[in-house]
Amino acid sequence: MTDQGSAGRGWRGRLRTVAGGLSPSRLRSSAASKRRSRGAAELSVLVVTGSLVAGVFFGTGLSRTAVDVADGLTWLSDDENGQVIQVNPATGKLELKQVVGNPGDDIDVLEEHNGQLYVTDRTTGQLLAFDLTSILVSGQRRVSAGGAIDTLATEDGMFLVDSEQSTISAMDPQTTDVIGSVWIAPAGLADAAVDADGTIWAIEDNGVLHRLEWDAEQLALDDEDPQEVGGSGPGSVLVAHDRGVTVFSPDEGRAEQVGTDREVSADAPKVSGRVFAPESAPSGLVPVATDNGFVILLTPEGIIEVDMTPVACSEPGTPEVFRNEVFVPCRGEGRVVRLGPDGVRSNDDILTPGSRDPELVVDDDNLIVNAPGAAQGVVVHADGHTSAVVREDDAVEPVGLGSSSAPPPPPSPDLLDDLLEGLGNQPSPPSNPSNPSPPPAPPAPSDPPTLDPDGPSPTSPGGPATSGGNPGGGQTGGPRCDDTGGPGGGQGGGQGGGCTGISTDGPGPGATSTGGTAEGQAVDAPYSVVATPMPEGQVQVTWRHSGFPKADSFVIRSATGKVVGSYKGWVRQAFVDVVPGQSNTFTVTAILEDGEAVSLPSNAVTSTARPGAPVVAGTAAYEIDDEELRFSVVITWKEAAANGEPVTAYDVSVRTPDGTESQRTTGEGRSVSFEWTCDRRADAGCTVGGAFTASVTASSVLGTGAIGTTSGPAPTRPPNPLPDAGKQVVDPTSVKKTTADANGAGRITLKLKPADDWRRFPDLCAYEYAGTATPIACDARTVTITFTNGAIFEPASGVVEHVVTFAATNDGGVARSAAFKFTSEQPVQPQPTPEEPPCPNPDPTAPAPTCP
Repeated sequence: MTDQGSAGRGWRGRLRTVAGGLSPSRLRSSAASKRRSRGAAELSVLVVTGSLVAGVFFGTGLSRTAVDVADGLTWLSDDENGQVIQVNPATGKLELKQVVGNPGDDIDVLEEHNGQLYVTDRTTGQLLAFDLTSILVSGQRRVSAGGAIDTLATEDGMFLVDSEQSTISAMDPQTTDVIGSVWIAPAGLADAAVDADGTIWAIEDNGVLHRLEWDAEQLALDDEDPQEVGGSGPGSVLVAHDRGVTVFSPDEGRAEQVGTDREVSADAPKVSGRVFAPESAPSGLVPVATDNGFVILLTPEGIIEVDMTPVACSEPGTPEVFRNEVFVPCRGEGRVVRLGPDGVRSNDDILTPGSRDPELVVDDDNLIVNAPGAAQGVVVHADGHTSAVVREDDAVEPVGLGSSSAPPPPPSPDLLDDLLEGLGNQPSPPSNPSNPSPPPAPPAPSDPPTLDPDGPSPTSPGGPATSGGNPGGGQTGGPRCDDTGGPGGGQGGGQGGGCTGISTDGPGPGATSTGGTAEGQAVDAPYSVVATPMPEGQVQVTWRHSGFPKADSFVIRSATGKVVGSYKGWVRQAFVDVVPGQSNTFTVTAILEDGEAVSLPSNAVTSTARPGAPVVAGTAAYEIDDEELRFSVVITWKEAAANGEPVTAYDVSVRTPDGTESQRTTGEGRSVSFEWTCDRRADAGCTVGGAFTASVTASSVLGTGAIGTTSGPAPTRPPNPLPDAGKQVVDPTSVKKTTADANGAGRITLKLKPADDWRRFPDLCAYEYAGTATPIACDARTVTITFTNGAIFEPASGVVEHVVTFAATNDGGVARSAAFKFTSEQPVQPQPTPEEPPCPNPDPTAPAPTCP
């Protein structure tokens, strides 16, 4: 197929369709890549380059003994358990399980850069930065939920990409605060990538590709030479190279390389629909997959389109290039297909029993096939051999977010008083949990658990205990850590650092039970419910449960009775979103078939967060006079949600074709004006302003909040002021008399000396003579006028007066100069002698008479 539109690029594309073909006996299963799929909503495990030191991610940290591991480790996401896991590809061992969100959340490892690790919970919209030196969370912020967030690392620092907001912003690598001005894509941001040279590439929904470089002095991204990529649109994706990017455009089926050593443009008809693209690839072997069952390879020989349906891979996921092979996960099939640069299968498939949707992660010299839900994944090593890597090991306890050296906040005095009153005369728990005092007597038969057929009351403060002890007759009183882990222990077992919380006595008198199993067995109520405020409007809720019998699930409710989370029966901690700045308590309900039991309320907590995003609006206008053209932008916004801490300042930034300007305001005003001018005295046709984008962020003691944005088109530019009418344009010293020939033809050259406003007028000028307007430069220094008077006869004079005026014209009207008069003189010709008429001849037959 002829490559259309590639003239002058020194390369012509070649399109080849290849059926992925091995015998059906080889077609067992497929894999789905969950590494970031640019342009798609599902984003998860990303490449983390370099060596990591394992670290704790929340609270005040984890003991050093838990993270003192060697380099060469890889972080993988484990969405099913709401955690990230750290594996050693060299040994195949699972090193660490770290809880980072709720089970089932879409957890994504974004980047490791300069001793910082960046993780996002796409379900709840949280971005966290971890300092791997101090093993602490250094920053956290709310971001757009879903697949809209990405981070890009360059030598200049970290940049946060939000495709939902169509923004790219520099961020403090520790605090995640926004630095400087925010770059906004007015037409919407389709995708962004960074090449190995550190250039950030961003393509808008309208197909305009931008090269962005960080200006450390202006604290803004310089937008260098935007260019339109033909055929690109909202579905376009970018794949980065050592230098430059490849743009795949499903809107019109095109592939184009920009900024590379050898730029390429080719038709790619199978690039359509949803495109799954890796973050980076060699410029000579660039793969993408589409939801129509094709893998497309851009190679020096042209476009190769590989039909994956014949190899039972009708839903290929994001491909990765490793060892000059293209690894293609087949979504829903538990298998990874390996292709050579020619599009032909190059090796045996990689199978992932127990996982239908494997994920590909390239880290250093390894390609890791993460297999969610399976006990093991696969490592493809640099020399090509494969080995297993453990991703589930009961001996490795998950590190809970609450398992830190800092104790949880103490319960409120009122709540503690209520608990003590409810405990009544029960014996105090022993000081040595390893040698507890005998348990209190079980409740008398006359005091059975209260059963409520209408379901639990999430705020029930009273009622008898719901459990008379373990089924085997174990103790019910005294300190107790359940067999499924302490608060923050995730699904692992063990008592860890002991039992902490409001109560360590098992289900207290305030816990209620409202039913039992089908056999009538009651379920124990959760106890030791502890609420811990987290950054960015979240609360960590931890609890304990006897596990006798084990609950099917747990439901967390706020003080208002609203369900804020539902979790599997092994979970002992969760992160719930609350309204920042409002006090809350929580109850946890254990559910076993048709039985339910509600805990005592937790301690009261108030979570705070950085300010919310302001609602922003903007208007632009021009003003013009003889001296200046002024372009102004007025940005207004509504007050941002304070989220528990007062807003201390607003940072406003506006970007126009003339650059970026920023202001900070700390007052009560909600409006800021920006102005750009150009000097019309130096250049009457100067231009300034145009389309604009603007951002507003609010700050508090917690840091910079979410970004509010707006944009606007270029306003109509007013016409340039007309020069003053009535001024003389011709130099007074210019000649005022000329001569013409006998027939009145002649010419005159006039010297011009227009006034400044006439000379600098940037629009149309003309001289008007004898009813005709002839264009002339407004700053012309001479004009030659040709005229024809015709012959002049005696007794008339041979002097003729001429009048010329000059006109300046634009959409604002017409201005005319003073008239200039000059004369021409020509020879006067005598009057012609008239011819005498012939003599009359009354008789035509007679000879002609002789006239006197």
